Amino acid sequence: MGKTYPRVIELLNREFGDKKVTKYAFCKATTINPTSVERYLHGISEPSQASLEKIANYFGVTVSWLRGENEEGDGSVKLTPEELWTKAIESIAAIEPGSGAETELIEKMIAAATDKLKQLKTVSSGAAKKLKNQKH
Repeated sequence: MGKTYPRVIELLNREFGDKKVTKYAFCKATTINPTSVERYLHGISEPSQASLEKIANYFGVTVSWLRGENEEGDGSVKLTPEELWTKAIESIAAIEPGSGAETELIEKMIAAATDKLKQLKTVSSGAAKKLKNQKH
Protein backbone atom coordinates (compact mmCIF):
# COMPACT_ATOMS: atom_id res chain seq x y z
CA MET A 1 0.00 0.00 0.00
CA GLY A 2 1.58 3.30 -1.12
CA LYS A 3 1.36 6.76 0.32
CA THR A 4 -1.10 9.41 -0.76
CA TYR A 5 0.09 11.90 -3.35
CA PRO A 6 0.83 15.29 -1.71
CA ARG A 7 -1.49 17.15 -4.09
CA VAL A 8 -4.41 14.91 -3.14
CA ILE A 9 -3.77 15.61 0.55
CA GLU A 10 -3.47 19.34 -0.14
CA LEU A 11 -6.73 19.55 -2.10
CA LEU A 12 -8.68 17.50 0.44
CA ASN A 13 -7.35 19.51 3.39
CA ARG A 14 -8.20 22.76 1.62
CA GLU A 15 -11.71 21.55 0.77
CA PHE A 16 -12.52 20.33 4.27
CA GLY A 17 -10.44 22.91 6.14
CA ASP A 18 -12.37 25.85 4.75
CA LYS A 19 -15.61 24.05 5.66
CA LYS A 20 -16.72 24.47 2.07
CA VAL A 21 -17.85 20.87 1.99
CA THR A 22 -18.18 18.18 4.63
CA LYS A 23 -16.37 14.87 4.22
CA TYR A 24 -19.77 13.21 3.97
CA ALA A 25 -20.81 15.49 1.10
CA PHE A 26 -17.50 14.91 -0.68
CA CYS A 27 -17.88 11.14 -0.33
CA LYS A 28 -21.45 11.33 -1.56
CA ALA A 29 -20.47 13.46 -4.58
CA THR A 30 -17.51 11.26 -5.54
CA THR A 31 -18.79 7.87 -4.31
CA ILE A 32 -15.44 7.32 -2.58
CA ASN A 33 -15.61 5.38 0.69
CA PRO A 34 -15.27 7.67 3.77
CA THR A 35 -12.63 5.37 5.27
CA SER A 36 -10.54 5.73 2.11
CA VAL A 37 -10.86 9.51 2.24
CA GLU A 38 -9.64 9.50 5.86
CA ARG A 39 -6.66 7.37 4.86
CA TYR A 40 -5.85 9.77 1.99
CA LEU A 41 -6.05 12.74 4.36
CA HIS A 42 -3.54 11.09 6.70
CA GLY A 43 -1.28 10.15 3.80
CA ILE A 44 -1.33 6.44 4.54
CA SER A 45 -3.05 5.06 1.47
CA GLU A 46 -2.52 5.46 -2.26
CA PRO A 47 -5.77 6.15 -4.11
CA SER A 48 -6.72 3.64 -6.79
CA GLN A 49 -6.87 4.81 -10.41
CA ALA A 50 -10.67 4.95 -10.13
CA SER A 51 -10.48 7.10 -6.98
CA LEU A 52 -7.87 9.38 -8.58
CA GLU A 53 -10.19 9.90 -11.54
CA LYS A 54 -13.09 10.74 -9.21
CA ILE A 55 -10.93 13.18 -7.22
CA ALA A 56 -9.59 14.75 -10.42
CA ASN A 57 -13.10 15.18 -11.82
CA TYR A 58 -14.35 16.67 -8.57
CA PHE A 59 -11.58 19.27 -8.42
CA GLY A 60 -11.36 19.85 -12.17
CA VAL A 61 -7.72 18.77 -12.45
CA THR A 62 -5.90 15.98 -14.27
CA VAL A 63 -4.87 12.67 -12.73
CA SER A 64 -1.28 13.22 -13.87
CA TRP A 65 -1.24 16.55 -12.02
CA LEU A 66 -2.55 14.87 -8.85
CA ARG A 67 0.29 12.34 -9.09
CA GLY A 68 2.85 15.14 -9.46
CA GLU A 69 3.79 14.01 -12.98
CA ASN A 70 2.83 17.36 -14.50
CA GLU A 71 4.62 20.25 -12.84
CA GLU A 72 3.35 22.92 -15.22
CA GLY A 73 0.32 24.99 -14.36
CA ASP A 74 -2.23 24.13 -11.75
CA GLY A 75 -3.46 20.95 -13.40
CA SER A 76 -6.77 22.55 -14.30
CA VAL A 77 -8.91 20.90 -16.90
CA LYS A 78 -10.65 23.24 -19.29
CA LEU A 79 -14.37 22.54 -19.04
CA THR A 80 -17.10 23.43 -21.49
CA PRO A 81 -19.84 25.78 -20.25
CA GLU A 82 -22.22 22.80 -20.06
CA GLU A 83 -19.73 20.86 -17.91
CA LEU A 84 -19.24 23.88 -15.65
CA TRP A 85 -22.99 24.27 -15.09
CA THR A 86 -23.32 20.54 -14.45
CA LYS A 87 -20.53 20.69 -11.84
CA ALA A 88 -22.21 23.70 -10.24
CA ILE A 89 -25.52 21.84 -9.98
CA GLU A 90 -23.76 18.78 -8.52
CA SER A 91 -21.96 21.00 -6.01
CA ILE A 92 -25.23 22.54 -4.85
CA ALA A 93 -26.74 19.08 -4.46
CA ALA A 94 -23.77 18.02 -2.30
CA ILE A 95 -24.07 20.93 0.16
CA GLU A 96 -25.19 19.69 3.54
CA PRO A 97 -27.95 21.64 5.29
CA GLY A 98 -26.60 23.46 8.29
CA SER A 99 -23.08 23.89 6.88
CA GLY A 100 -23.61 27.66 7.02
CA ALA A 101 -22.62 28.28 3.43
CA GLU A 102 -25.53 26.74 1.60
CA THR A 103 -27.87 29.72 1.48
CA GLU A 104 -25.27 32.21 0.27
CA LEU A 105 -23.82 29.81 -2.30
CA ILE A 106 -27.19 28.86 -3.72
CA GLU A 107 -28.28 32.52 -3.89
CA LYS A 108 -25.10 33.36 -5.83
CA MET A 109 -25.71 30.47 -8.23
CA ILE A 110 -29.33 31.50 -8.79
CA ALA A 111 -28.29 35.11 -9.44
CA ALA A 112 -25.60 34.02 -11.90
CA ALA A 113 -27.98 31.65 -13.69
CA THR A 114 -30.71 34.32 -13.84
CA ASP A 115 -28.28 36.87 -15.30
CA LYS A 116 -27.05 34.38 -17.89
CA LEU A 117 -30.60 33.45 -18.84
CA LYS A 118 -31.47 37.13 -19.39
CA GLN A 119 -28.38 37.55 -21.58
CA LEU A 120 -29.26 34.49 -23.63
CA LYS A 121 -32.87 35.61 -24.09
CA THR A 122 -31.69 39.06 -25.21
CA VAL A 123 -29.29 37.54 -27.73
CA SER A 124 -31.94 35.09 -28.94
CA SER A 125 -34.63 37.73 -29.41
CA GLY A 126 -32.15 40.01 -31.20
CA ALA A 127 -31.16 37.20 -33.57
CA ALA A 128 -34.82 36.36 -34.22
CA LYS A 129 -35.61 39.99 -35.08
CA LYS A 130 -32.62 40.11 -37.42
CA LEU A 131 -33.82 37.00 -39.25
CA LYS A 132 -37.35 38.37 -39.50
CA ASN A 133 -36.08 41.67 -40.94
CA GLN A 134 -33.87 39.83 -43.47
CA LYS A 135 -36.89 37.89 -44.80
CA HIS A 136 -38.80 41.09 -45.53
